[in-house]
Amino acid sequence: MSIEEKTIAVGQLEWFYREATPESDRGKPPVLLLHGLPAQSYSWREVMAGLAREGFHCLAPDWLGFGRSSKPDRREFAYTPTAYEEALAKLLATLEWERFSLVVQGFLATAGLQYALHQAEQIERLIVLNAPLGGGVQVPWQIRQLGLPLLGDMITQDPLQVERLLEAGSGFVIAETHLQIYRQPFLKKFRCGSRPQNRHG
Repeated sequence: MSIEEKTIAVGQLEWFYREATPESDRGKPPVLLLHGLPAQSYSWREVMAGLAREGFHCLAPDWLGFGRSSKPDRREFAYTPTAYEEALAKLLATLEWERFSLVVQGFLATAGLQYALHQAEQIERLIVLNAPLGGGVQVPWQIRQLGLPLLGDMITQDPLQVERLLEAGSGFVIAETHLQIYRQPFLKKFRCGSRPQNRHG
């Protein structure tokens, strides 16, 4: 079993995703794994391998604006939970997934939860990990500053800042070999607010 890296065009945007397929089809519903902020689908690699060994076909995309997926500016994509929910719906329609188990995690879980609420007939199982669910939950300042005009653009293009957020959120020191993967999307310079061109197959 291997985890494949793929891209798919949805409208004018390109999603990058990782996919694991079991050696034999056991008829189990597929599993969609959605990463939190500011991670990417790479964080699911061990989980995906385990699920595939148990006979589950699983897929983990990089959210728009993260990892190796398209990074449209705010005039093209609002970066709100509703915008993410709508983008997710378009991705799933393109993939032609009709029923699946959904795993959501972290501060982007809201988009996946909204999708599950509005498309409940598609959800086999819903798994919620480390996600803020209470109405009074405050997003940490380190996360909120990512959405600030100009400053947010600068921080999200700085791999060192993102690495600090990843380690602070996980509570672990991330090995250099893994940090190199998380760092890759930031190594290509581009103008703040512009969309870097993804060319991964």
